[in-house]
Amino acid sequence: MTSACCGEDPHPVHGVVAPDSTIITCGKAADAQQSTKGFVLRTGKPETNSADKFGSKLWSVEVDVAGKKDAVLQCPVSGDAVFALGYKNEARFLARYNFENGQAVWEYQYPSTDASAYVGADISSAGLVVTGTQNCPASQFEGFKSYGRPSGGSAFVHFFSTQDLQAKPSKPTWEVSLPQTTGGVAVTAIPGSTDWLVLTFGGGADEYAHSLFRLDSSGQTKARSSFSGAQYNDVAVLQGRSPPVFAMTGHQRENGGWSGVYTTYSEQTADIKTVSFGNPPGGLYQYKGLPAGDSKLVYTECWGMQATASGGAVIGCGTGIEGCDTITDSALKTKCQQDPRVLWRSLVVEFDSSMNASWYRTESFVEAGETKAGASASEHVAFFPDGSILSVNDMGFGIGMLQIGKPAPAPTTGAGDSPTAPTPNGNPPTAPTANGNSPTTAGGSPTVAGASSAGIVLPGMVNLVLYLLTAFLQ
Repeated sequence: MTSACCGEDPHPVHGVVAPDSTIITCGKAADAQQSTKGFVLRTGKPETNSADKFGSKLWSVEVDVAGKKDAVLQCPVSGDAVFALGYKNEARFLARYNFENGQAVWEYQYPSTDASAYVGADISSAGLVVTGTQNCPASQFEGFKSYGRPSGGSAFVHFFSTQDLQAKPSKPTWEVSLPQTTGGVAVTAIPGSTDWLVLTFGGGADEYAHSLFRLDSSGQTKARSSFSGAQYNDVAVLQGRSPPVFAMTGHQRENGGWSGVYTTYSEQTADIKTVSFGNPPGGLYQYKGLPAGDSKLVYTECWGMQATASGGAVIGCGTGIEGCDTITDSALKTKCQQDPRVLWRSLVVEFDSSMNASWYRTESFVEAGETKAGASASEHVAFFPDGSILSVNDMGFGIGMLQIGKPAPAPTTGAGDSPTAPTPNGNPPTAPTANGNSPTTAGGSPTVAGASSAGIVLPGMVNLVLYLLTAFLQ
C-alpha cells in the first residue's frame, strides 16, 4: 500500500492473521513535516480467484503528532479488539481499536519525561504484556525493529489485565524495570505456565549483549540468561518441548558480512545451539540463476519468527547488499555495483525440530509495466488458520504481503532458484563453536553446556505455492 493508506513510504514491521483470515499490519511512515507517523492497516483475506488477491483495504488509522516521532511497532488482535503499541511524540503509546471498523475505543500514553517506547507485546487470557525502552535521552532515540535501536535507556515490562483493557487504563496493572539493560525487544507467554519470557538488549560495553528474563505472573524475575555474539530481534517458545526450549532469531557478523542466526536455549540444561544461514542463490526476475554472492557484500538480517507445530520455527528475513559507496577496494566495489542484490530480496526459512533448514524461499515483486523487481524484505511472519504462512514485507514502494502454502516433504529446487544450495554467506558450513554465547542464570556464574554454532546449507525450495505479493495502490 502506498501513501493512499498509511503515509509516504510506509514501512511495516509487524503483522497478524486474524481468526477470519483478514490481516492486520502496522509500522511507520513519513509525515508531511519530515518526521514519522505510525499506522495500522486491516486488509481482506486472500482470495485466490481475485485480481487483488488480498482484497481491498478494510480500514486504516494513523498515529501522528505533526513533526514529531511516532510509530506503531506491534498490533496484536484479541476478540473484537486490535491493540496498537509503539510511541507517540517519543512517549509510550497504547491504543485499542474496533476490529470491524477501526474506530478508536481508547488511547493511552504512559507519562514519560525522557523518550520511551512500547516495542514488543503478547496477549493471553490474563491480559496484555508489553516491553520496550524507557528513560532514553532524545538524542539516542534512534529507532526500533529494523529501523535501528536506541543507544540509551533501560528495559521495562508493563502488564495490563484483561479487565483493565476494557476501558482506558489509568496505569499498568503492574510494572517492573529490568536492570542492566538498554531496552526490551520482544516478549511471549510460556505455554503451560503463567510466566512470561522477555528478550532484552544492552546494558554494558558489549554491543551484542542480550538477556532472556523469565518473569512470573506478577513480574518477579525467576531466571535471567545472558547471551552475546549476535543481534537478536525476536523470541519464541518451541512447541512440544518439555522442559521448554526457547528460540531467538537475528543476525551476526560472519565472513565479512552478516548472516542470519537461529538460536535455541534450554533453561534447564543451559544448552545453546546456534546455526547461521544466508546469502541464498537464485530468486526471481533479475536474480534468477545467480550463484551465492560475495560474503563480504551480501547481508542476511532476520527480524521475525513463529514456532511451528512440529517443534521448529519459521523465520522472516531480508537479504541483499547494504550499499557500495563506502567500499574502498576497487575490484570489490565494481563487483558490488554489478550485483543485482543491491536491491534486497525477502527470505523466509523454516527449520525443523533438529534445527535443519527444511526449505527457504526468496521473493521479489515487479510492478505492472516493469521487468525488474524492486527491493523487498520480510519483517515478520504469521500463520493462517490453514497453516500457510504470511510474510509481511517492507517493499521499496510500500507494504507487501506474501502468502506461502504449506510445503511438500520432498525438497526440490524452487521456482526461479538456482539449484546450487546456499551456505552461510557463500562459505562451507563452519565447525560447531560456542559463538560467544554465555548463558548466565540469575545469581549464578556463567556456564556453557553443550553450546554449539554451525553454519548450515539451505536446501532447495519445497514446492511452495505463491498466492500473492502485492502493493496496495488506492
